[in-house]
Amino acid sequence: MWRRRQWLVVLAAATMVGVSLATTFLYLDLVLSVRATAFAVLYHAAAALTSGRSPYQDLRGIEFNQAFEYLPWVAFALSPFTRLPFSIALHLWVALSGAIALGSAWILARALGWRRPWLLAASVGIWEVLWRGLLTGQVDGWLLGLEIVSILTACKGRYGWAGALAMVAALVKPQVMWVLPVALLWPALARNRARRYVLGAMAAGVVLLAGPAVLHPSLLAQWWASVGRFSTSIASIQPDLAGLPGLLRFAPAFWGLTPSPRDPVTFLIVAAGLAGIVRLIWTRPGLEARGDSDTELNLNPAWLAGMIMGTWVLVAPYSHSNDLLVLLPLLALVVGPDFRAVREWEVLGTLACMVVLPEFFLLVNPAEAIGRLSVASLAVAVLVAVAYRRSPWRRAPGRWAGPSPSERR
Repeated sequence: MWRRRQWLVVLAAATMVGVSLATTFLYLDLVLSVRATAFAVLYHAAAALTSGRSPYQDLRGIEFNQAFEYLPWVAFALSPFTRLPFSIALHLWVALSGAIALGSAWILARALGWRRPWLLAASVGIWEVLWRGLLTGQVDGWLLGLEIVSILTACKGRYGWAGALAMVAALVKPQVMWVLPVALLWPALARNRARRYVLGAMAAGVVLLAGPAVLHPSLLAQWWASVGRFSTSIASIQPDLAGLPGLLRFAPAFWGLTPSPRDPVTFLIVAAGLAGIVRLIWTRPGLEARGDSDTELNLNPAWLAGMIMGTWVLVAPYSHSNDLLVLLPLLALVVGPDFRAVREWEVLGTLACMVVLPEFFLLVNPAEAIGRLSVASLAVAVLVAVAYRRSPWRRAPGRWAGPSPSERR
C-alpha cells in the first residue's frame, strides 16, 4: 500500500512538472515578443519623470492598461533603466526579477530547514506564475524578495529592518502588499520590539514618500487622483483576477455582478476577508521567540504573515495570477522541508491546484495569453484552507510550529 502511494505521488509530481513546463513554453511563445508589457509602463513613466513630465496620464477606457499607477518613488527608482534602450532594459529587468525570485526561494528554503534548497528554487523556476510575471514585466519577483527578507528578519527578531523592508514592499504595490507590515507588527509587539519596528517602517515611508514629494510636490496628489480613475476599470478591462471577486465574471450577466469595489457582493467578500484577518491576529499563536538568541528562528511570525497575505490575496478585488508568487512563503510552509509533506493527500492536492489552476484557461485556450476569466482564486482558497489546518492555530498549545533544530541543520 505504501509503495503504491509513493508511485502515485511520483506520478502526480511528474504530471505537475509537465503541466508547469507546458505552460511556461506557451508563455515563451505567446508573450516573449510582446512589447506592451507592464515594464513598458514603468519604463515610460520613469522616462517621463526624467524629462520633467508627469508619469500620470488622464487615460480612459482600454487605455487604462497603459496607465502608471505606482507611487512616484517607483518612477524615480527606475530612472536608471531609462539610460538604456528599451529592449536592453526589458531583458535586464526580466533577468534581475528572475534572479531575485530564485535567490529568494533558495534563502527561504534554507531558513525553513530544507536540506535541498535547490528543490524549491528549481520548482519556482518552472512555475508558470513566475513566468507570467517575468514575461509581462511585472514587479512580483522584487516583491517576493522584499517579502521573504522582511519575514525572515522578523523571525530572527531584527524588527527594525523587518519594518523597513515590509514598508518598502507595501509601497511598491499597496493594493496587494499593504497587509505585510500590518502582519509583522504583532510579532514585534509580542517581543516588546514594536517601537523599533515602527521606527523602521516610518523611516522607509518618509524616505519613499517625502523624498519625491519634496522634489515634485504635486505628484502624490496626481497619483491619488489616478488611482481613483483606475479603480473604475477593474470591472471591465482588468484580466486574470486572482481574488474571489474575479469569479463574479462567471455569474449570469443579468445578475449584474462585477469584480469592482463598488459592487455589493465584492464589498462583502472584502469585508469577510478583513474580518478573517482580524480573527487571525486576535487568536494568533504564541509569537515569542524560543530563547534569547537572534539566530534562533521562530516560524510563527512566518505563519502569521503567510496566512494574512494569503487571506488578503484571496479576497482582494485587484490581485492577479502573477501576484500568487508572493504566496510562496505560505506554500513552502505547507509542503514542508524538501516537499516531504506532499505524501499527504491534502498537501499534494494543494500543490496541484497551485500549479494547474492559476493558468488553467491558458491551457484550455493557448491563443489567448491573458484572458478575462480566471480560476486562480480557487487555488488560493485551497492553499489558505489547507494552510490553516496545518498552522499553529490548529496545533496543540505550545507545540513548535516549524521543523526541529535537527531538521534545520
